[in-house]
Amino acid sequence: HQGRSMRSMINIAGIGGNFDAVSLARQYALMRPNDDMTDIKVAQVIPSYWQPDRIVTILPPLLKRYPNVNAFWCAGDELALKVLAQLGGNRNKRYLIGGFDWLPRALVQIEQGYMTASAGGHFLMASKALINIYDHHHGEERFELHGSMSSFEIIDKHNVAEYSAFLQREPWHLLTFKHYSVLAMRQHGGDGHRVERLTVASLVEQFNRLAAPY
Repeated sequence: HQGRSMRSMINIAGIGGNFDAVSLARQYALMRPNDDMTDIKVAQVIPSYWQPDRIVTILPPLLKRYPNVNAFWCAGDELALKVLAQLGGNRNKRYLIGGFDWLPRALVQIEQGYMTASAGGHFLMASKALINIYDHHHGEERFELHGSMSSFEIIDKHNVAEYSAFLQREPWHLLTFKHYSVLAMRQHGGDGHRVERLTVASLVEQFNRLAAPY
């Protein structure tokens, strides 16, 4: 990053949710200091109170106040889609736009090149919790005070086609989650994986292996 010129500086304006735990956690990930990202600057994060229609009034003064903004971070895909619409929809080539939640409409916009990325995969929190409960019930202490159950994965132009196909197929009944249970793997002669390794990427890889012979 350090070798980039000022012309390639990424100036971000944020469209937040409100002040609930979800909004603040996502905003913290954007705002926390990172010495490696000297070419990224966050101008301001404005709450939308999870109301996409508010962006109609938020955006014009925001762009006037920060004319160098070339990227929009949004706390949800609904907000990102509204930002995209206000910036010209399929005519948008100037701004980087990212959101959260992997909404199907957002993935279409990413595939077409009008949105940049969406963070998601946090729906696996329930699966991780069930695996932890299963192992704990059978004497395996799996709970960690500082472990994260809600890590995010990124869909962008490089993987959107593969992930979209997987999510549309919804092949959950074809997949096995025993690989992430310490107890189940020990019963089959393995050491087991940490439940934190359960990601959508790992499930996509598993599904691709299952589908390969066909």
